[in-house]
Amino acid sequence: MPRDRSMALVCAALIAGVLVAPARAGDAAAGAVAYARDCARCHRDEAALRTTVAAAADPAAALDAFLARHRAPDPVRRADIVAYLAAPR
Repeated sequence: MPRDRSMALVCAALIAGVLVAPARAGDAAAGAVAYARDCARCHRDEAALRTTVAAAADPAAALDAFLARHRAPDPVRRADIVAYLAAPR
């Protein structure tokens, strides 16, 4: 394999690894702030949201997918909100 092609494949693999890096754990305290600021105006009843999401096979993934479609495009903010809603009460 030519050197240029090998280097291109190595670079592509490194970039792909960065793009699919595992999600970081959310910060529940930051999630509480984000929820109060960005979500509570319309979604006052957190228990109802938790109940709906808990019915999913993977509640954290379901909530993350919902948030991604519903005004929370930032993965860090989503992880924080998921951690907050998943935290024991």
